[in-house]
Order: sequence, then structure tokens, then C-alpha cells
Amino acid sequence: MPALVSVVIPTHNRADILCDCIDSVLASDWPDLQIIVSDDASTDGTAERIAERYGTDPRVALVRSEVSRMAAGARNAGIPSAKGDYILFLDDDNNVDPCMIRRLVEAFKADPRLGLAGPLSLQLPGETVFTLGSSYDWLTSRPRNRFEGKTLSEIRLPSAPCPSCYSPNAVMVSRLALEAVGGFDPFYGIMFEEADFGYRICAAGFTAAIVPEARTLHLLPVARQESSTLRRLGLPFPRRAYVFARNRPVFVRRFFPWWGQLTCFLFFIHAANIYYVFLALRHRRPDIAFACFRGALRGLWLAATNPRLCSADFKPAL
Repeated sequence: MPALVSVVIPTHNRADILCDCIDSVLASDWPDLQIIVSDDASTDGTAERIAERYGTDPRVALVRSEVSRMAAGARNAGIPSAKGDYILFLDDDNNVDPCMIRRLVEAFKADPRLGLAGPLSLQLPGETVFTLGSSYDWLTSRPRNRFEGKTLSEIRLPSAPCPSCYSPNAVMVSRLALEAVGGFDPFYGIMFEEADFGYRICAAGFTAAIVPEARTLHLLPVARQESSTLRRLGLPFPRRAYVFARNRPVFVRRFFPWWGQLTCFLFFIHAANIYYVFLALRHRRPDIAFACFRGALRGLWLAATNPRLCSADFKPAL
């Protein structure tokens, strides 16, 4: 009998693309699915749209929060309802390949040490690779995504899973790994929360990988009032820019070796923040520039004064 896979989809004011995402999951060739839509205080009628479109489908359930807790909190809100042997956390701006879930489950069954597996994430027009393995540069704190920006025709895809430290955008974990780390850290909200989740799973003794034969199309939508450049950097609006700048020092303090912390706190974190402030001002978004500045100050203060928050042993209570 196939293992049950629970798919947790966090969402906020994206009813249209959310339905496309759900439809792609329902079209999967994996027969035993549970879909949990975690509505993070949407105001665009998301709950009503889900009830109208999927109300008679027992595979689809809705969990709604009246207060926005951003991506980490929304994912955690869906975990108590997840009954599967494997849990897939899937952002709502994805259209998954019909065989993606099956390929991920097969990777888990082939390697009992595997705690986290992600698909090959492709971006529009559908041939551009986002990552075949994600980690962070210990020296600069910049993310490293293998083959990012390359097209499929430019690279030779391996047949075996590729080692990784985390998987952005779409990630499947075993029940055992999830219980070991306790979910996503709600402190982050969004930005670095997926990396933190993966690094804690690896620190707990599991392995992590990207499965090339499992694929998803990441749409990365840009709202009308957003700059595409700032959106790609993760800075589309002030609240997100604030937590992005705040979270980086905490993440560095948690996981980086001492020499990496030294280089980052002496130079690279400050250089990155100056660049983001300059870029926001260049795009005539002083509100985003100010949010970056405030967030950076707060993050540096927390990294210096809150050793408990910066401990890699953190395990959120669900």
C-alpha cells in the first residue's frame, strides 16, 4: 500500500495561483494524497474559493489563521493536520510535475538516512534551473545554488540525488525528521526559514538532497506595485525586507563556523545591507530601504545579545 503524503501549502492572498497549484498536485500520479491549505490571514476570498472549488474533495482541507504569521507560521499551522508518512511543504506559486511526488518518495525509500528531499525547481520559461543543491557560503553568507540560471540544455543532469543542505520553495521531509526538529522556526517568518529548517535536519543526523527527476515549475509572480529586481532578491515590500535583513545575522550566528561569523559580522553582512538599501533607493522605494536598515540593526542586536535565539538546538513547539 502506498505511503500517505501530506502536502502543506501556505498561502496569503494568492487565490488564483493557489488553485493552479492544488490542481497540479491533484493531477499527481501518487495515489494517496492529503492536501492542507494553510491560509495565512488572506483577505482575497481564498477560504471561500477553496470551499467552492474543492469542498466535495475529501483530499483537500483548509486551515485558516486570522493573524498573519508569514510562511514559517503558516507551514507550522498545517503540521498538526498532516497525517502522512511524508510531508511536502509546497509554496503556492508552484505547478508540480505529475511524477514529482512519486520521485521524491522513491528517493526516501532508497535511502533510509534521507530526512529531506526537494525537486529540481525550474523557472519560467520552464527550462531555467534554480538549484540542484542549496547551501550558504561560510565566508560571505551568500546562498549557493548549484547550476542557478543555467538552462537544461547547458548542463548534464545527474541521475542520482544531489547532496544539499536545504530545499527552497518545495521540500519533502520524513515524519521522523520532522519530529526530530519540530517544524519551522516562527521567529524568521519568511526568509532563511527554509534554510534554517534544512540545516537543523542535517544537524540532527539526516541527509538532504535534490532529486533531479522530481520537478516543479516555480512561477515567482510579481505583484503590480513590486519591482521585479527587488522581488527576485526577496525584497518586494517593507515587511519582508525587514525580516530579510533581521534574519541574516541570526542565521549566521546559529550555523556558521567562528571564522565565517567573523568575516560576515565584520564586513559582508554590512556590505549586503548597504547594497540592498542602495538598490531600494534606486528603485524609488525609500520605505524598503528604511525597512532593510531597521531590520539589520535589530538582527545584529539579537545576534550579539540573545544566545538562546541563536542556538542551533532550537526546536519550536507545535
